[in-house]
Amino acid sequence: MHYEQFLFTRNQRQDFTAFVRPTSLTNKQVSAIGGIFNYVTDISRLTAQFPSLYCFPLGDYLLLLRHYNSGRQHAGRAIGVIEGIAVSQSDATAFASALSTFVADQTTLLNVSASIDDIESQPNQPSHDLEWRGSTPRKPTEAFVAEFLDRRDQDRLLLPFSKKGRSLLLNILADRRFTLAPFFAFGTNGDVLAQLEQHAKIDVAAFFTTDRPAFHSRATNRQTGVIAGYEPEAPTPDPSMSLRNQQIDEMSLRARPQSPVTSGDEVDEADSLSGMSLRQMRPPQHLRAVEPAAEPEDDQPEARVLTMRQMRDRIRAEEAALENQPDEAEASRPRDPIHWLIDAIASLFSPRQSK
Repeated sequence: MHYEQFLFTRNQRQDFTAFVRPTSLTNKQVSAIGGIFNYVTDISRLTAQFPSLYCFPLGDYLLLLRHYNSGRQHAGRAIGVIEGIAVSQSDATAFASALSTFVADQTTLLNVSASIDDIESQPNQPSHDLEWRGSTPRKPTEAFVAEFLDRRDQDRLLLPFSKKGRSLLLNILADRRFTLAPFFAFGTNGDVLAQLEQHAKIDVAAFFTTDRPAFHSRATNRQTGVIAGYEPEAPTPDPSMSLRNQQIDEMSLRARPQSPVTSGDEVDEADSLSGMSLRQMRPPQHLRAVEPAAEPEDDQPEARVLTMRQMRDRIRAEEAALENQPDEAEASRPRDPIHWLIDAIASLFSPRQSK
């Protein structure tokens, strides 16, 4: 089988670009690949040992790519790597036959960056034409593969993004009944899948939130069956995996109810608490401490808001001053809500004695 290599990443001097590209892959198609994977905003959990794996057609090629964190950084952010092989669509049968081997040995056969001595000085270059003469052993496959073949037109198979899920993927790819390669996105999210579906129907997907192998309707995404003998795994959701496409992604997000924000209750977007939580923590209007009105000074354009400690110290100072004043002054002095509340609570435990 003849194939070419693809390497898309960046270095400290050059933005994301195809440092190694198949000869017939156009700039527009390279940009399309970058746009697809741009929907994964955080790749910290993807490693070269366990990357995301994709197989889909683009232009004249069938692509088998892996996506992972390079371990390098630019401006404090992880740099991703998209690399793999491209096979002419005229060699689709040979590609389907070799696919399971390339996925099983992806750390070697898809590791294009390993051939680059120094990515910082690497120029852009077309790929060499390579030939693979390896054997294509076909292992016995499990019963669920036959069911997958029967359901393939109406249903998509969802797998967990785990070693068990990758083992099931390899089991499908090794089946001799596939004359054309099934397309897959192993380790992805709904937005990426939506982009891939513009080029071909994806047969197998592994979302980061998938907990067990199951069949889902292509039309409605509802579960239509499960693979017997596999218990649910604990999913490991990732904040980078957006779930905005409810028709395609495995899980749909429900909008949280929001209370209208009234004047004076604006909340900083950087605050970790929701506006509703902050409003619940605020005391009722009639019990809020009110700063006495005063003329603003030149260096103090607004009235100063007291902290809790300052309010407490102020109350103590005023109470101490009241002890030296006659009762008439105390009776005529306007009381603010904080004093009223403190006196009310204190009266429950130590009632004042009449003089």
